[in-house]
Amino acid sequence: MAIAHEGVGEGSVRHSLLRGALACLLLTPVAGGCVVPPPPGSSGPPVAEVLPADARAVAYGRSAGEVLENPQLRDKVRALFGADWAPTPGVGRLTAPAPLYFERG
Repeated sequence: MAIAHEGVGEGSVRHSLLRGALACLLLTPVAGGCVVPPPPGSSGPPVAEVLPADARAVAYGRSAGEVLENPQLRDKVRALFGADWAPTPGVGRLTAPAPLYFERG
């Protein structure tokens, strides 16, 4: 009977260790995510600033319309979208012409 009793004890210890490990795994992100307020008199977080566009970023245009009408890209982009460029009912997958989707973004 002593052998059966040891097996039960080991199982409950193992079960307790697993519960403790699970609790640690669940509570660590919560405790790590807590934010402490800055000390009085200190400035807050830095303010994000918008940087001017790099010349490479606007090489083909500043807006989606300009990029889509750029002579270097116009034919390639239209070939890429095929039937969706100016969809007709029942043809293609888009409900509006492809350029409208680019202007929204």
